[in-house]
Amino acid sequence: MTTAAGKPKAKFHIPVMEGLLPIERSQVPAEVIASVGSDQYVALAAVLAFMAAGFLILARIIGLGFLADFLSRTVLVGFLTGVGIQVAFGEISGMLGLKGGGHGTLGKIWTDIQQIEQVNYYALVIALAVLVVLTGSKKISNKIPGG
Repeated sequence: MTTAAGKPKAKFHIPVMEGLLPIERSQVPAEVIASVGSDQYVALAAVLAFMAAGFLILARIIGLGFLADFLSRTVLVGFLTGVGIQVAFGEISGMLGLKGGGHGTLGKIWTDIQQIEQVNYYALVIALAVLVVLTGSKKISNKIPGG
């Protein structure tokens, strides 16, 4: 296969069970790289986390923090609000003591709704108690985090 300029498209090798399979980058399904929940999946997630940390440290060393000044307050607030909503919805199954599951925010919510009859009331009481302590701690002192 060649590109529009007549040069051959770059191919790379992905290790699979039988050996190496030459395929194009656009033809790589996620299941070939690692199945969800497998040891290889966890290892790849760890590598990705370390790579992200490395890039952030490198950006700090180079001094790229000034680039955040070019983002408007509205964009930053919207981005952080979206991240907060996704994290909160992702934690609902844990707060209710459910198995969880689903991919993406809407998938997790749908799975939680389907499992709602399996709520662990002990987990729910503990989660609510923690939320009350976190929100009520601000009234005790501004030095306590979480308020």
